[in-house]
Amino acid sequence: MAHICFIDSSATGLNALTTAERLGHQVTLIVPEDLSLLTMMKMPMSKLGAFLGDRGKIHHIANAESGLEATIAKIHEEQPIDAILTTSELAVIPTAEMARTFHTRYDDPEALAKAVYKSRCREVLAEHGIRSTRFAKASDFDSAQRALRTVGFPAVIKPTRGVAKEASAIVRDEADLRRFFDAASASTRVSPGMERFVSSEFVVESYIDGPLYSAEILAVEGRVHLLTTARRERAVHDPLIEVAAAMPSGLSTTVQAETKDYLQSVFNAVGLKVGIYHVEFILGSEGPVLVEINPRMMGGIAPILFEQLTGMDPYELLINLHLEAVEPDRMPVFDNGGGAVIAVGAPEGGRMPDDAEERVTALLSNYQITKNTLAISSGKTLPRFQGNFSILGFLALRAPDGAEALRCTSELLERLEHYLDMKIARISV
Repeated sequence: MAHICFIDSSATGLNALTTAERLGHQVTLIVPEDLSLLTMMKMPMSKLGAFLGDRGKIHHIANAESGLEATIAKIHEEQPIDAILTTSELAVIPTAEMARTFHTRYDDPEALAKAVYKSRCREVLAEHGIRSTRFAKASDFDSAQRALRTVGFPAVIKPTRGVAKEASAIVRDEADLRRFFDAASASTRVSPGMERFVSSEFVVESYIDGPLYSAEILAVEGRVHLLTTARRERAVHDPLIEVAAAMPSGLSTTVQAETKDYLQSVFNAVGLKVGIYHVEFILGSEGPVLVEINPRMMGGIAPILFEQLTGMDPYELLINLHLEAVEPDRMPVFDNGGGAVIAVGAPEGGRMPDDAEERVTALLSNYQITKNTLAISSGKTLPRFQGNFSILGFLALRAPDGAEALRCTSELLERLEHYLDMKIARISV
């Protein structure tokens, strides 16, 4: 039995605690109250015990920066810790630093910083001659305007480190750029702690034409293993917002091999050696081009769909990797058809009809929905869908293959718009 310490978690990532307990391990969860996905997503703390089992423990700390090391030291003194993990993007760097301090297996914090700070990552790719997009750094309207003279229109502007596609935009002219900075100056962060996490510096990148994909990477001793790829469908109203991700992606064996080779060169350059990574890329005319590296498990309820389609618990893979018990040659097999994760949101906001629950229940009964986190309630007012923090919830939909899953997703969203009598973010499939 090992002792595993988790620092923060995503909502779905709490299943990792259950997996660890099922495997017979002792589990400790640390929740930093100032910067936590659990508190940000308003997860009731009373529900955490259900994921921990009888032997699990929870420690709440006020401040991640000042209280984390002392808390882990005390826990480690009482029972030696064998692995320090996280399923929260907010906690990746602190987790890596604590793993180094307490001599548990994790990737190098400096390499992770190169990965998560997008401008640094682009600089590393340029230094190594790896295919990438044109980019420049900016901190305000004037510097972004200068950057665009190099990058050109259209371009994407986003925080050099951000979360959930927040504060990102496609700019096609200077008027778009002005609107972006006007909106940024008027906006408020999701939580006060996010001020420390989301960078005030921006990266301006040339817009790449081509379909968007993600790759789920298992890195072992620097070697990249491709767990799966997913086709990601963007919203018609805003191409930076992802509405659906279909697994398997349908990429040919040749393209998957090319993608693996490309990502191996990226990981080598950045210095990433061990972990599970969610990597997004665009399949451009010359091959895959990196969008971003996320040093965490796939997001939303995608891990649940992945397990349904392959029979492989991705959290068991994560835990065994950090306990040095993983079998890297045991790759998942998609022998249970395909599926899609759907993010449901209202691009213009709105109010749900008085019989919303009955309408949505009737609609979803026509599809093979295997997970539903939609927060449906009659008369509920919805915010404008601008990213993962303003969604109504997620659906996991099963189908014979990924292509059919996307067709069903498009149909479902069109019908949901009619059933709720409000605009719903749609895909173009």
